[in-house]
Amino acid sequence: MTRSSAPLIDVHAHFVTDDYVTAAIASGRRNPDGMPGWPSWEAEENLKLMDSWGVGGAVLSVSSPGTHFGDNAAIRVGQVRALPWASPAL
Repeated sequence: MTRSSAPLIDVHAHFVTDDYVTAAIASGRRNPDGMPGWPSWEAEENLKLMDSWGVGGAVLSVSSPGTHFGDNAAIRVGQVRALPWASPAL
């Protein structure tokens, strides 16, 4: 089997922002999905990794546990703050 020269598309990619991690920790979520802590995420580093694997694009979603930490007003602010981080990486 030969590999196509067309770039790959990652359809399951997550990102976190500093604001998101701060809000998650403030709500008591210190260990997402049982991990020892929150991962870091930088758009430029992620793009370099994608390039190294031949990935030309990614469908991003906010990392687990999602965006609702029990405060309906805060979630609207948090979701809006996350959007500018995701769009440049598209």
